[in-house]
Amino acid sequence: MQIIGLIITLLVLLIVFAGMGYLVAVIARRRGHPFGRWFWFGAFFGLLALIGLLSQPRIGTTAYRGGGAKGQKLCPGCHEWIDPGAVTCPHCQADLG
Repeated sequence: MQIIGLIITLLVLLIVFAGMGYLVAVIARRRGHPFGRWFWFGAFFGLLALIGLLSQPRIGTTAYRGGGAKGQKLCPGCHEWIDPGAVTCPHCQADLG
């Protein structure tokens, strides 16, 4: 019986961590940040990741001080800096055409 209780407890914790990671990642995606990276931050750090995310400026605003080389643009798929003439993103392979 103790093993079943332990398994249920672990499953509940897994669901809570995954839920927090998903919540943080969805908010991050709406603010222009990468989903995957913030999912793991949210899953492991919970409310600290949410506070950290909300303290970050939205990507694409004048408050964002991202550091791409002069003339580069952000990929809409992964939000990494890419050359403006690229047809596909070298990071996430997103079609930029």
